[in-house]
Amino acid sequence: MSFLKGLVSLGVLPSVQETQAPVNPRIAIIVPKILTKFLKLKPPVFNGSESEDAYEFILDCYERLHKLGIVHHHGVEFVTFQLQGEAKQWWRAYVECISSVYFPSSR
Repeated sequence: MSFLKGLVSLGVLPSVQETQAPVNPRIAIIVPKILTKFLKLKPPVFNGSESEDAYEFILDCYERLHKLGIVHHHGVEFVTFQLQGEAKQWWRAYVECISSVYFPSSR
């Protein structure tokens, strides 16, 4: 432990304070409130069945997100919250695939 402290004091390693992400409690409070507002607008749910129109689902969600002014900040996060069943399974597989391509685990 003293060896690591020595490396920090020499400037070889950053201190714990320098490596910790800044805490922003405001974000932790705001997002649930915005999600509640979004859900109060009764966005549609999408299951991924053939009888559902994915384009209409996206347009309906976009209108609600636009009304709240959060399309670019929380659009994907909130719309994927409305996916259920096969659509949710597809989304999870998609995210896993993209993550493995762009963020491969170090081996």
